[in-house]
Order: sequence, then C-alpha cells, then structure tokens
Amino acid sequence: MTSMKDKVVIITGASSGIGEATALLLATFDVKLILAARNAERLNAVSKECQTKGLSAEKVLVVRCDVVKPNDLDNLIQLTLSTFGQIDALVNNAGSGNYKKMMETTPEILESILDINVKAPFNLSQRCAPHLIKTQGSIVNVSSISGQRPVSFRT
Repeated sequence: MTSMKDKVVIITGASSGIGEATALLLATFDVKLILAARNAERLNAVSKECQTKGLSAEKVLVVRCDVVKPNDLDNLIQLTLSTFGQIDALVNNAGSGNYKKMMETTPEILESILDINVKAPFNLSQRCAPHLIKTQGSIVNVSSISGQRPVSFRT
C-alpha cells in the first residue's frame, strides 16, 4: 500500500481497541496520523507505539477530542489542517455501548448512545467532507457486531 504514504488520516477512538490497531497498522505505511480520543494519556502511548512501527514523531498528531462535542470536532479539523494541510481519510471508530437490559435503559442513556454512535460520526463526516472531496478521500465507519448479533440478556 505505498499509495498510503503521506496520506493524512484521522482516527477517532484511537486510544484503544480497533482504533489503536488501525493506527498501528497505518503507521507501517508511513501515513500522517491524527489520533483522536478522550484519553490523552492513552493517545500518547499509542503515538509512541506508532513510532516503534517506524512512523516519525512529526507524522503523528495527538488530539484530545470528545466526538459528541461540536467544539472538539471543530478543533480536531482545525489542528489537522494547520498541521498537515489536508485530510485524506477519516476513520469514525469512537463508539460506546449500553450493557443494560432494555427495560433498564433510560431515555438519557439512549440519547447518549445515539450521540456517540450515530450523531458524532455524521457530524464529523459532514465537517470533513469538503476536505475529502478535494483529496478524493474516504470515510470508514466502524461499528460493533452488537448491532447485528444481540446479546441474550438484552430484553
């Protein structure tokens, strides 16, 4: 995938799990990574891991970002553009689940789940779209298997 060299990729939820694994894989292709999540300490650890994969420190930007906060999304875009000048790909990976029974799920919990899993990827994609159109870039939306295979206790 030499075509990935120097592409600018934003990854949300990059502090652990699939987001971290995505960052570590992309680091081997010499991309410019923007690692975004709420946990700055973990993001810094992932940044160091990316550097052990051969990615230079200048090609990794760590941005503390809560994807449900519009100001954080605006800041994420601004920092990306001011640092790297473009956006080539967005990986909407940040997400959260509710591990309560349906009858115990309050409207507030439901709203929180919709905010992070539905509204946030839409809002960030909408903000990135003009920049992705310029670079003929891509959006990758990551979702959980829980959306396809319910757990039996969720009644």
